Amino acid sequence: MRQNPLCAWVAYKIGRPPTRKNILQHQLDALNRTLLSAQRNSEFYRQWYAEFSGRALLPRTDDGLLQMQSLEQLCLLPTMDEALLRTQGQAMLCTSQKEIHRIVTLQTSGTTQNPKRLCFTQKDIQSTVDFFEYGLQNLAPAGARACILFSAKRPDSVGDILLQSFHRIAIPAFAAPLEETVEKNWAFFLENRCSVLLGHPVQILALGRYGKSQGGSLPAMHGILVSGEPVSDKMKARLESLWHCPVIRHYGLTETAYGGAVSCGAEGQHIREIDLLFEILEPKTQAPVKDGSYGEIVISTLDREAMPVLRYRTGDRGRLLPSPCTCGCALRRLADRVERLGDTQGHPLPPQVIQGQLDELLFDQPQITNYRCSVSKKQRKLTLQIQHVSPIESEPMQRKLRCLPAFADYEIEIQTTPFTQMLNNVKRSLEWVD
Repeated sequence: MRQNPLCAWVAYKIGRPPTRKNILQHQLDALNRTLLSAQRNSEFYRQWYAEFSGRALLPRTDDGLLQMQSLEQLCLLPTMDEALLRTQGQAMLCTSQKEIHRIVTLQTSGTTQNPKRLCFTQKDIQSTVDFFEYGLQNLAPAGARACILFSAKRPDSVGDILLQSFHRIAIPAFAAPLEETVEKNWAFFLENRCSVLLGHPVQILALGRYGKSQGGSLPAMHGILVSGEPVSDKMKARLESLWHCPVIRHYGLTETAYGGAVSCGAEGQHIREIDLLFEILEPKTQAPVKDGSYGEIVISTLDREAMPVLRYRTGDRGRLLPSPCTCGCALRRLADRVERLGDTQGHPLPPQVIQGQLDELLFDQPQITNYRCSVSKKQRKLTLQIQHVSPIESEPMQRKLRCLPAFADYEIEIQTTPFTQMLNNVKRSLEWVD
């Protein structure tokens, strides 16, 4: 069996054989470097760690700074969340402004909260490029050509980082013009003779269903990488059946400088453990869960220069697989099923459950390529905009939607949009408007 290229990435990054023991030692050393840098260089971390109640339980350096003697002591540090990033982000900086290479500003739609700003040095970004340089080799063998459906308009954006990584392994890669329609993206894909696709699952579903609607079979493919939103097993199977090739998942956040965990083709996603430390905590108590159990994904960045995040609560639900991977790589794996935590928005079911039900109902229809759904609880009304490659009958669809318990007594309005009028950079969405 071919060795997972991520084994070579581990050896390159730590300068030692890629064993589990060596990975854990590297994580402890890198965590202490990050912790000390944060206390010495960040106004926020210096004050926060000086005041938190568990300080007395941790060892200290000669100058009074906290450090770890084992990874098990990490749970003694306080966790942080998105609200802290929004309000204290500037004070978390550990470098000067002139060393900042990229700033990403994220504003949650429909809110008046401060935007979340994340800063990265050139080294922070290049660490992600390093990870993808090796991780993408599981997807794209020699002779492949890649089409990227993530935005690459800005330097060191997701799409641009992927372009840099493919360039390093001599794979021709092309960033699709996402401001164009699905029809034009399909022409771009064919023109560049691509055999690898990377994008949001719904984008890739739309592209394939449009291609099928034009007659004939889809081109022969090496593989597909999906990221940017949760991917159910049914959606993965749907894409594999449509494109007749393997589909692998990737999990990443802006907070992780985009790269987080990637599948080798077997079960689970290998975590970027040289640069990140994952914990799984019980959301309410913040206690570690039993190995292999579901909980909230909590991330610490290792050797991050500009803005390290330590014990950052992602708001995502997942679990770590307890057993080693069949590929032989010693990196731990995040289970394939990852979903958002969150309140129920006034419904008996959480939003991610309702969206999952909509996905299964709508994407089981082969003519549907995307949708946007808005819900008014006050008016008891659901408005569904459907993108399609062939006409949809509204009344049968309304009856199916009313079979969902959350919308049994709702007024349902369906609007249809031909694929020629809908851009390929629109993610499927479920929004409560009041």
